Amino acid sequence: MISGAVPGRGEPPVRGTAGLDSFIKTVSYPVGLIFLRLIFMVVIPLILSAIILGVAELGDSRRSAASASGRWRSLCSWSSVSVFIA
Repeated sequence: MISGAVPGRGEPPVRGTAGLDSFIKTVSYPVGLIFLRLIFMVVIPLILSAIILGVAELGDSRRSAASASGRWRSLCSWSSVSVFIA
């Protein structure tokens, strides 16, 4: 850590060169955008399908013997997951 902290206290080794700026604008930024869009394209459908499957597995609450406790358990678990995601 010391070997990285000592040089890092001074000026950065590369200071705004034109080559670095053009590399960031033409390569790094578009690749980063594509990466984030691919992640969102995968994650959002997974979350949506998990919610839909969870609701489908609840079934008819009128037929279950412990429907009140099942509803509270479902509400608490859904709320905790929602808070964790947010």
